Amino acid sequence: MSKTPSRRQTALDDISTNFNNISISRTPSHNIGKSDVTNPFLAPASKQISLQKSKDEQKFEKRKKELLASMDIVRCDIAGVKVEGKKERKDHTDRFIPARNGNISKGSQLGADVANVAQDASPRTAQIIAQACGIELNKRILSFHQPAPQPTTDPSLNEARKHAKPLYARSAVSLLASTSAVSGVKGRKLPATAERVLDAPGLMDDYYLNLLSWSTKNMLAVALSDTTYIWNAQTGTVDALGTVSDDTYIASLDWTADGSYLAIGLGTGEVELWDVAQQKRLRSMAGHQAQVGSLSWWDHIVSSGCADGSIFHHDVRIAKHKVSELLGHTAEVCGLKWREDGEMLASGGNDNVVNAWEGRTGGIGNDGSCLSVKPKWMKRNHTAAVKALAWCPWQPSLLATGGGTSDCTLHFWSAQTGARLHSLVTPSQITNVVWSPHAREFATTHGFPNNSIMVHQYPTLSQVHEVKNAHDARVLYAALSPDGATLVSGAADENIKFWKLWEVPKKSKKEERNSMGGIKMELIR
Repeated sequence: MSKTPSRRQTALDDISTNFNNISISRTPSHNIGKSDVTNPFLAPASKQISLQKSKDEQKFEKRKKELLASMDIVRCDIAGVKVEGKKERKDHTDRFIPARNGNISKGSQLGADVANVAQDASPRTAQIIAQACGIELNKRILSFHQPAPQPTTDPSLNEARKHAKPLYARSAVSLLASTSAVSGVKGRKLPATAERVLDAPGLMDDYYLNLLSWSTKNMLAVALSDTTYIWNAQTGTVDALGTVSDDTYIASLDWTADGSYLAIGLGTGEVELWDVAQQKRLRSMAGHQAQVGSLSWWDHIVSSGCADGSIFHHDVRIAKHKVSELLGHTAEVCGLKWREDGEMLASGGNDNVVNAWEGRTGGIGNDGSCLSVKPKWMKRNHTAAVKALAWCPWQPSLLATGGGTSDCTLHFWSAQTGARLHSLVTPSQITNVVWSPHAREFATTHGFPNNSIMVHQYPTLSQVHEVKNAHDARVLYAALSPDGATLVSGAADENIKFWKLWEVPKKSKKEERNSMGGIKMELIR
């Protein structure tokens, strides 16, 4: 019994029969390009290859177009980077900004289109956007919880703001120059608070009085009601010098140049002379008929300014002490300062007048009467009482004067010609002006409304520093320490405060050698 052949065996037999019927010629044929008609499944070779290439190219081109359409390619190199095998591009375009030509600029145009749509939006669209964002139209996004305070209608404050506006309207350049430097000390820091505070109960609140004076021996004299106190700055001790009678009060104080004697002006017109070391009153000089609110020493002459507008020169060496009378004010004399060389005297009064007097005029007439003297020049530029007066220590021909509440202006004068050199408008009344002996600066104290202490440069008049609300009340009195570094201020809040505004410059080696040489010569003598 024979087996039936399988399907696999039948297929193998058919394939072998077909291969045996194919004849392969080893001789190359010259009719390769002709088609074999006997085999319908074989196409001509050249035609088959050309069709295959055409389909591949079509697929490649189609795929290329799809990739280019899906990607936005910027064909530019990074500026400054050389690529091997490529020439360096001369046009250094920004690689973060697409080229603005052809189809690449479509992305950059998107922002402009959105902006145009937003600009042309209807009010309804704007309202919908506002509701979505949770804000209201025509209203500030950031606002105070409470409404801003309304401007005051107080005429005095409005007037003060008017005067303060030019001061605070300075340019940022001048402000930067003013704060960057002055005394030549690197890293200079100016105080925002007082270095020391002393309690002064009974310090009178009176603009026309002068109740502070600092001696060259570092002793501070303070008048509290009817008693004069001496505070030793080196030891910190306080001693009561003397008390006046019950029917008067102390109106002014001033030390001699050597710091040994103190002149005290009283409310009844007398001028007393005290030896501080002995705590003894040497003499009392009468003559004025009203309070003596200002005093100033030069050598053996003490000048006194009275509420009736008169100024007396007292020679403390002789019995008939009154040697000259100056008539140039029609109201109270509230400011009086001798120049250091004694050549000129400056006075300011409640009549808004500044007078400059020559120091070598006046004297006793042939009949023994006191000669009256007229000022060298008179100025009426101030519109309020002039209490603040100061001669510049490093420019003797320069005088600074400051006016009261309705003036608030500082003027600078030439002593020789009386010409006004500069003017400075301040925020409030000027009660004192003090020059620095070490820097080209000056300090001013002020009353209502700021109660401040200010420091300015000269001649630029740029502000260096300001201590606002230095006291709780107006700053009425001020004096400079003997080393020229610390300013002491007294106010109606019954406090005395010390402010270190300047640094004492260090002596050079040459100056130290000269000073040591002087000491040695004194010892040899």
